[in-house]
Amino acid sequence: MALADTITKLVATAAKLKASGAGNEANTKALLIEPMIASLGWDPVDLDMVEREVKVFEGTYLDYALKLDGVPRLYVEAKGLNENLDDKKFIAQTVNYANNDGVVWCVLTNGARVRVYKTNEPVAMDRKLLFEVDLTDDKESPADKAKLLRLIAREAVQDGDLDRFGERVFTDGRVRQALAELAADPPAAVVNAIATRLGHPGVPVDALKRSL
Repeated sequence: MALADTITKLVATAAKLKASGAGNEANTKALLIEPMIASLGWDPVDLDMVEREVKVFEGTYLDYALKLDGVPRLYVEAKGLNENLDDKKFIAQTVNYANNDGVVWCVLTNGARVRVYKTNEPVAMDRKLLFEVDLTDDKESPADKAKLLRLIAREAVQDGDLDRFGERVFTDGRVRQALAELAADPPAAVVNAIATRLGHPGVPVDALKRSL
């Protein structure tokens, strides 16, 4: 089944769980999260690929470790369908589980929303979020959701697509921030370098700073 079709099916299942009041964590895992994992190429019945209830630190357990060649590459923390993923406690729990074990990528999901975090990015906890996919959002098509979700597919992780996408997003963001700060209060060296690059006719320093 194509990933977009799986997403459509998962949305219908999520609606049914909500309507029946059966969106507990166990049902969410069995009916939403594990089918999603499987559709992304991670075989839930292959212990070398998907490990459940992984002991992490301080006697706590992670829901899923997704592995390549037996090495964890994605940690997945599951919550019940009705749980709010904006809860900072859930975010910290998920990121810390992975970061403490040296796993770069982790996923926090309640079956309807999927959040992907880069654990070693040198920013505040809430800014480690690479992207989020809300399967129930009607403003996006299943195909658009599938395109983003494929970044955590087994093949994409194996081929380095997720790493490259994360590098672009986080590095570009930091570079843009640095450039904005430089433009707001440019050092003389920057102003002189730009003035030299502009050549003739020359631009007055005040005008150049206003332009920046």
